[in-house]
Amino acid sequence: MGNCRSQTNSSLHPDICKDHGENVNHNFNGSMGSSTHCRRGSETSSLISHETHYSDPYKPLQALRFSSGKQASYKKFVFLILGTGESGKTTIMKQMRYLHGKPLSDDEKAFYAVHVRSNIFVAMCQLCNLIDVSDLAKDELEAYEEFIEVYEELRSQVKQKSITGISDNYESSDVEKIEFVNKVTHPEVPRRVNANAVFFMQRWKILNMLWKSSAVQHAWIYDRSKMNVIDSHFSFLNRMEEIAQPEYVITTQDFLLARIITTSPRKECYCMEKEKCQFEFIDVGGQRAHRRTWEKYLHRGKASEVDAILFVAALSDYDQSLSETKNEKDNRMIESLALFKSILEYEGFVDKRIPIMLFLNKKDVFRKKMITSPIYCQSQFKDYRGKDFDDGVNYFMSKFRHEASTLGHKRDIYVQTTTATDTEYMRVVMDSVQKMVLDHNVRVNLGWSISLDES
Repeated sequence: MGNCRSQTNSSLHPDICKDHGENVNHNFNGSMGSSTHCRRGSETSSLISHETHYSDPYKPLQALRFSSGKQASYKKFVFLILGTGESGKTTIMKQMRYLHGKPLSDDEKAFYAVHVRSNIFVAMCQLCNLIDVSDLAKDELEAYEEFIEVYEELRSQVKQKSITGISDNYESSDVEKIEFVNKVTHPEVPRRVNANAVFFMQRWKILNMLWKSSAVQHAWIYDRSKMNVIDSHFSFLNRMEEIAQPEYVITTQDFLLARIITTSPRKECYCMEKEKCQFEFIDVGGQRAHRRTWEKYLHRGKASEVDAILFVAALSDYDQSLSETKNEKDNRMIESLALFKSILEYEGFVDKRIPIMLFLNKKDVFRKKMITSPIYCQSQFKDYRGKDFDDGVNYFMSKFRHEASTLGHKRDIYVQTTTATDTEYMRVVMDSVQKMVLDHNVRVNLGWSISLDES
């Protein structure tokens, strides 16, 4: 299993990853419409202008083709996606777009490319907070010192709203600087995120050198949870040279892995001909500051419009603290368990037997992490006595079931371990989820009895 490691942070530069500004509430023009109706064929609608649908253009969709008058005759099912921040809710929404929508436009690809580059910058800032500089070789130490120097200059320029992220040490004319900035940034991206991307493009070689150093690799393997480094960004960090190329275009996997914090609700809607129904998915922000938007969908009046809840909890969160509090005592898994119980208790749902789909997500990350960061080493889970992956999954599954069992009212709860970034796997899972909701609707309409599902 491995030994419990000290939680000491040896950061020599505590402010290096402040103000990285991954938050965004973007609104595209042109291709990013705000239509609230299902379109013909594969052009299913984007109900919130933040994000349009994305599908594989080489695979035919089984989406409904109908006139606007026929739309009203189809049963509408609303899925509310809830969970803590960074649990994978938005990734599920992206998968639904990929499977049932239209391709990303060139403008959207450019938008996500900026975020991918910013994600790398933020991850390296976090990792450099975890290293002991005495472990760096001479050339690595020089790279680290250059990183710190240029980063401080970048922070100053961003605050002064000067040319985004361009260091005075960058040898180029002003015209070339502006052309460079325009090429690697996006007008709909926040200034800080653009600055991060520009910094990465300028200094990716020193970042790559630091990433390959034994000190940073050690921090990644053993200590990344202390700074909540996003595990899936390993793919980006390993491909810096490719991503730093001016002609870089995001892949489908990059689109799924790119981190953009959800700050306001997003909706996806598509229609199925065989079932004669519409499916609407609503994703709301998971961090504490954004949960106030949940009230719109959870109060008694609106709850009657919700047909199922997808609650997403990341299995890999057991050794991480909340990003929004920076308090080691605020364990993400404990927060997820408490939030899950509060949803079950919410007055809008107590008297309406809405099925709950519990997604224990990031099982791929969890499988690897539990080897180097034992579950029992976390103070909140010292009672863990398992030995392998299945034991770990069952342990946390029992925690969620315990929260449900303490409530007096009956509830359909379906539990599924997931990897939201695996498209083919999520295709099967989401098809099953839709079938469950349809079956549930039939049982309720026929007055069949319903009990807590232990599957």
